[in-house]
Amino acid sequence: MEIKKTSKRILTCTLAALMLAGAAVSMPAVIPQSSLTVSAAQTYGDFEYEVKNNEVTITSYKGSGKTVTIPSTIGGKKVTAISYSTFGCCESFESISIPASVSFIEGYLFNSCSRLKEINVSQDNKNYCSFDGVLYNKDKTTLICCPCSKKNITIFNGVKKLENLSFSRCKSLTEIKIPDSVTNIGEQTFSECENLKEITIPKNVSVISNYAFFNCVNLTDINVSSANKDFTSYDGALYDKNKTTLICCPGAKTNVTLPDGVTNIPCYSFTGCPKLKSVRLPDSLKKIISFAFYNCKSLTSINIPDSITSIENNAFYNCENLKSVYIPKSVKNIGEKAFGFYNLSGSVTNDSIRKVDGFVIKGEKSSEAEKYAKENGFKFVAQIALSSVTLNKTAMSLGKGETTKLTATVAPSNAADKTVTWRTSDSKVLTVDKNGNVKAAGTGTAWITARTINGKEKSCRITVKNAPSKVTISKGTVTIGVGEKFTVGSAVPDGSAAAKRTYRTSNSSIVKMTRTDWQGDFVGVKPGTAYVTVKTYNGKESTCKVTVRSAPSSVTISKKAMTLKVGQTASLSCSVPSGSGCASRTFRTSNSSVVKMTKTNWTGSFKAVKPGVAYVTVRTYNGKESSCKITVTK
Repeated sequence: MEIKKTSKRILTCTLAALMLAGAAVSMPAVIPQSSLTVSAAQTYGDFEYEVKNNEVTITSYKGSGKTVTIPSTIGGKKVTAISYSTFGCCESFESISIPASVSFIEGYLFNSCSRLKEINVSQDNKNYCSFDGVLYNKDKTTLICCPCSKKNITIFNGVKKLENLSFSRCKSLTEIKIPDSVTNIGEQTFSECENLKEITIPKNVSVISNYAFFNCVNLTDINVSSANKDFTSYDGALYDKNKTTLICCPGAKTNVTLPDGVTNIPCYSFTGCPKLKSVRLPDSLKKIISFAFYNCKSLTSINIPDSITSIENNAFYNCENLKSVYIPKSVKNIGEKAFGFYNLSGSVTNDSIRKVDGFVIKGEKSSEAEKYAKENGFKFVAQIALSSVTLNKTAMSLGKGETTKLTATVAPSNAADKTVTWRTSDSKVLTVDKNGNVKAAGTGTAWITARTINGKEKSCRITVKNAPSKVTISKGTVTIGVGEKFTVGSAVPDGSAAAKRTYRTSNSSIVKMTRTDWQGDFVGVKPGTAYVTVKTYNGKESTCKVTVRSAPSSVTISKKAMTLKVGQTASLSCSVPSGSGCASRTFRTSNSSVVKMTKTNWTGSFKAVKPGVAYVTVRTYNGKESSCKITVTK
């Protein structure tokens, strides 16, 4: 993989515009320095031209017609070149024809021609050709320029390179499919394609040069073929394959979460993102480089983790809506105008540089944050650093469409700012709002993470399964006594889940619920019949019939005495008087070295261990007892 450094030819004006312009950053001034050396300008019809070595270079067009035809000769001299400046202000013509004589066309030639629909090239031209109105080199391996008014184009399958600025300012372009033959995407290739919403990088692309998608303000997703070996996408943004370097963030993004492992966000990474409001930086990041968030005028929130040691010059310059920031004590360097400054106008003078009104820096006392605030005249608010965050749940399952709420607790409790932000690792599986309310959007597994202002995190692993088609309560019928407590659970089919299950009673004067979530706990109040019903989040129900009878006045064990040999097993049951109820009956042994219990509820099962005498006793919920004498022999 190669991420190309921007050439001097294109960056001559680009960086100056980015670093100095205070007004909204539109397409930077990227007109290259001309490589042509020619004589003084002369006029031929609507053209201006210059001559060198007996060959003509077209330098300017002054006409207003809808079609333009480049002459093949002027004054008997062959027209061999067209300078980049020729059509700099031409927005009237819709088509252009290039003769066979032209052997050199400078880049950025038609990027201001907003109505241009097609570029035609003579079939006899040995250097260039056109396909579907688009300009290519002769063998169609390099796409040189797409007419600005094109909405949809088919790139010739065989093209290997998209030349620098080849689609720049194609503001009508809404969609494009890049063929698998492409390996190289040049500098600012799609810059200012403001109606482009989505794009996919094919499998063979190994070079993406700087600012390839700069200021694509409606681009929501940059997708990458799963077969590509050099690049990948995460949450719609473009990264190297290992997700260590952010290459491009789509201009339409409002909230961005950089994945764990990112160590590099280059200069101007977010400059073309005018809608960006908040960013989550990972703990793997050590510094925020100069101009990384330059001109993000919608940015209102940034979390700086305590892995950051340096924030370089102008990192957040011109972020005029960023009103406050917490800077952890780990930051040892804050560069000039890193925060709190913006330009009032397009020209940069001492009068145009302004401070963000009411800008507040938060941090610990005697920190670099406090020093920066004092040196630049900003308000400083001292805060105790947060040391940890915990969640009420760290793992759970949900059914598709189900909702739940996660609660975060931060420490220490006397920290001044306990703000926690939430994020999901996969919005197609789980969504989460600013209050920790989670919704299962699709099946799969994802993590919901709570993050403090200084980067402390805790996650909950959530598996989303199908919504349950039914629910089955653990008991269909049960008889209990007055005052007796009982619990029912429930189950959903394999492959489904329902974290939210609520239990209710049909008559609280007979059966009173004492717990209604996940399991149903209830108590018998008076004799009668009531129904306990469980209901899932998606409305599936199952019911248990509960009969309440009088509390038992006694209990009778099934045998009063028995003899067993060592190793033998036996069971005992019991009964209560007619008209009474008792679901909870427990059995115990008086000497487990002689008789060992193997079952203690409802019936009592046991095993003879060694010779001796022990008593097995049954006890009801209200304390009534009955015993059997067990004699164990060899």
